[in-house]
Amino acid sequence: MSAYLDRLNAYAQRITDGTETAGPWERLAVARYLRDLARQGTPEFPYVLDDRLGARECYFLELLPHIKGEWAKPVYVDGKFSYAKLRLEDWQIFIEFQLFGWVHMETRLRRFRRSYEEIARKNAKSTRGAGRMLYLLTADGEPGSHCYSAATTGDQAREVFDVARNMSLREPEFLQRFGVDVGKHDITVPTTASSFKPLNAEGSTLDGLNVHGALVDEVHAHKRRALWDVLDTATGQGPRWMSVRPFNLGSAANANSPRAALSAYALADNDDAESLALWTVPSPDGSSAQQQLGGPSVVQAAINGDTELSQQFTLLSAGGSKVSFGPMTLVPNGDDVLYVRPVYVTATGKDATQQLVEVLAYADGLVGRGANLNEAINNLREPVRTIPVTPADRQPEAVAPG
Repeated sequence: MSAYLDRLNAYAQRITDGTETAGPWERLAVARYLRDLARQGTPEFPYVLDDRLGARECYFLELLPHIKGEWAKPVYVDGKFSYAKLRLEDWQIFIEFQLFGWVHMETRLRRFRRSYEEIARKNAKSTRGAGRMLYLLTADGEPGSHCYSAATTGDQAREVFDVARNMSLREPEFLQRFGVDVGKHDITVPTTASSFKPLNAEGSTLDGLNVHGALVDEVHAHKRRALWDVLDTATGQGPRWMSVRPFNLGSAANANSPRAALSAYALADNDDAESLALWTVPSPDGSSAQQQLGGPSVVQAAINGDTELSQQFTLLSAGGSKVSFGPMTLVPNGDDVLYVRPVYVTATGKDATQQLVEVLAYADGLVGRGANLNEAINNLREPVRTIPVTPADRQPEAVAPG
């Protein structure tokens, strides 16, 4: 067993024991890893964790140099300058080892083709992303490997690319070993016809790409999904393709769907990337008749019609700030479904950024709001509606005596 797999398992055990602090999603990811480890190589779960493949990518990353911060200062050793190498932390090994180590036990194709990573600033996201792209470019055994760093702007797209470019320039052995040529706008391997480039153009102009690896940076800043769609649909020639991008069931657009009732929903399981399951909404009395739950338009109508929420949105928009809804996400919850929708506020000004201010939840006709999902669920209540007063209900106005 490699040292990387030892560290991965030790990390998973610490999270399970509670001896290392971790958030709920991290704990769930560890629980899934341990569950999959126990059932690997079975007919129900035809994937295995290949120690050699997972360790190989981690080892590759740790051969690359730092290019920013205190660790990037050159050291003069034996008549030449050298740079400190990357050293992965256990939680980073937990990500990298699984992405490249889990493979189908027969085809040996990777289990994971996409990953979404949401990590706080200054935790080497760009550094690891750059190293991962260099691995896919040079060491993944893929002739004609075309890799891309994509973002909304040219400067942002170059964030990861420039890290990879500077890493390459600082490692003559890497350049020689893989025959890498480093240009200003691309990194190429002529002997395998492979390349790594930054992308920021409109998606409609990028048809014809053949993608082996893509890293989509700052996903939350993308106002349109055209660039993502082009990269996602350009992977037919390479079975090992991998990207970084979040997936949400539902979108801002479908929240305005005219269909009021929900009778079924589709589920995709990353343990079986080739299957898509269709689940019908069960009947509450166990009969064959389907239960009709409210669809996204019903949920949004309940949110819009709640006077207490409307007053809160008015307060949030004071001073010219803009209130906007994020994607509406459907979460299966037993015989019911839970709808979740974030609320954002964008302040005025040239450098204004969008901030998450609260989360809305809807279940079984109840609406809740809170600073986070747990708080919103705990605050579920009947919608507050103002009952309109009809002319017949109005009392005659008092007339002052003349």
